[in-house]
Amino acid sequence: QHDGQFRMGGEPYINHLIRVGESAHLHNGFAFGREIGWCHDLLEDQMKEYDVKHHVLLVKLMAFGYREIHAKKIVNHVLDLTNQYTKEAYPDLNRSERKKLEHERLSLINYDSQTMKCFDIIDNAYDMFEQNNYFGLTWLREKVNLLQVMNQSNCNVRDKCWSVVSKELIKYA
Repeated sequence: QHDGQFRMGGEPYINHLIRVGESAHLHNGFAFGREIGWCHDLLEDQMKEYDVKHHVLLVKLMAFGYREIHAKKIVNHVLDLTNQYTKEAYPDLNRSERKKLEHERLSLINYDSQTMKCFDIIDNAYDMFEQNNYFGLTWLREKVNLLQVMNQSNCNVRDKCWSVVSKELIKYA
């Protein structure tokens, strides 16, 4: 799905998915971390076809040889990581209101999904300043708000996430 997509800095988008997956895979005890990382953004911009897309992902994972129980685990994490409070789904809410609701939702997802979200934030934060100076500051502030409520993740990964976000915020000082 991300074939031909590029990040603001010109890097192929798939590199982000690979890095997030590899970070999770290298983290001890994260079952299917690589697969979840590779798939974590698959449904992100596809909310109009949300139900169909996550079913298709389940079917494709099973076609690749994953047992149904494992495919469902991967899909459930992807669903956890998919932004529910999009502009398209909630056009009457402003960005701040949507982010507040999304942060509340993310505060309730499980340990592994929150840990994966931290890996995603870490990877995205590294080049936020270079990609888009104004939006980067907004994005980093939103991640501070999220990290304040997302306290069920692996503490070492969350601490690294806090460190990376803090270091990136300093660039704006």
